[in-house]
Amino acid sequence: MRYRPRSLVIVAVLAGLAWGCGGSSMPKGSYGTLFGRVTSSSGQPISGATVVVDIVVKATTDAGGMYTVTTVPVDAGGTSTTVCAQAAGFQSKTANPPPTVAENARVEVNISLSPGSSGPCTGG
Repeated sequence: MRYRPRSLVIVAVLAGLAWGCGGSSMPKGSYGTLFGRVTSSSGQPISGATVVVDIVVKATTDAGGMYTVTTVPVDAGGTSTTVCAQAAGFQSKTANPPPTVAENARVEVNISLSPGSSGPCTGG
């Protein structure tokens, strides 16, 4: 089968569109960053805890209990954000008061979990 130059142009345009659409994992908009540490009530880091931001963005803590979420959507004046942590063998906990995150800002939110059991984070 012989390729025509016009077919090559169409393929190149489609490849460019696909590359452009997949070139960034973050949608356009304004974002801030939340970071912090999840610990037990005795101060020990909790590895593998899940941190849920506004019900939809999740992060998992590392061996030191640290997490970072760089894709927190914000409005022009800053956004009050719900942050909840959960881990097996601990009661889930929502940060109170909710942190306010501004565009390009880094906000630290540390959460201490008490032993026990409770349902998963629900954002409220």
